[in-house]
Amino acid sequence: MTNNIVFRSVEEFMTGYTPQYTPLMPLFLAGARQHEATVGEHKYRQMSAVGDLRSRVITPKDTEIFQVGSAASSKAFKKFFLGSQYIQSNLQSREGYEDVVAEVLDEHFKQNDEIFLSGQVGGVQQNNGLLVSSDPNFQLRSAPSAISTLDALYSEIMGEALTANETDGQKILLYFGDTMATRFNALFTETKTPLSAVLSESDAMSQYDFIKVPTAQLPSSLTNGFAIVNMGKIQVNYMLLPEVNKQGTNDEKNYAWTNFLMGSSMVDVKSPGGIIVQPLTFS
Repeated sequence: MTNNIVFRSVEEFMTGYTPQYTPLMPLFLAGARQHEATVGEHKYRQMSAVGDLRSRVITPKDTEIFQVGSAASSKAFKKFFLGSQYIQSNLQSREGYEDVVAEVLDEHFKQNDEIFLSGQVGGVQQNNGLLVSSDPNFQLRSAPSAISTLDALYSEIMGEALTANETDGQKILLYFGDTMATRFNALFTETKTPLSAVLSESDAMSQYDFIKVPTAQLPSSLTNGFAIVNMGKIQVNYMLLPEVNKQGTNDEKNYAWTNFLMGSSMVDVKSPGGIIVQPLTFS
């Protein structure tokens, strides 16, 4: 006789589920746009001002006011699903079934972050990601000369922070790569203070949140470096975070099944400098 434990409902399982991996994407969903969960492509136009935007003095002799122009750009969000199914014979004990389901879901949250960061699926660029993007407002810096000291790393980060701070908005500093993570938490010789603490105590970065990108989820085109994200200048487009979609039993073929589903995502950078990515090398 097998121990066929009764399934909890999908809602009960998801309510009690806590990922062993802490997902990155949910941290960027403030102001996100959740699209209808259907396959297709969503296209939209974005207008931006061009030319000299500064106001000028108007004298009584002026017959017309100086004009500001605008330009339209188009962007597209490719909407598609990724899914899988776990099945188990009804002749087996159901004990441990939900442990397998949770393990699969954990892996899907990791995969979802990989897609969110890079925009790639199977090595093919599908959408603009957070760290890899062809969005015209996305800024990818060239790598400077190899950095050898904490002072040089501090100056590099602070320089980009001061540039980013010219635009208002909540900022997040993402740092990535094993060497970068080590240096980011290294101690200055004179004060024995970590670089991360020196940055957070500065006036320029006191309101920043610092987040480490897991190396396993880092896009292959990036090795070490950091990114500054202005949360008020980006919008995440998505359909569905990883979930247990449906479950049941097939009495004819005598097995239990669980379906997993998640949707694609796309990061829209709404103004220049909304995302700045700075790759680094170290010596």
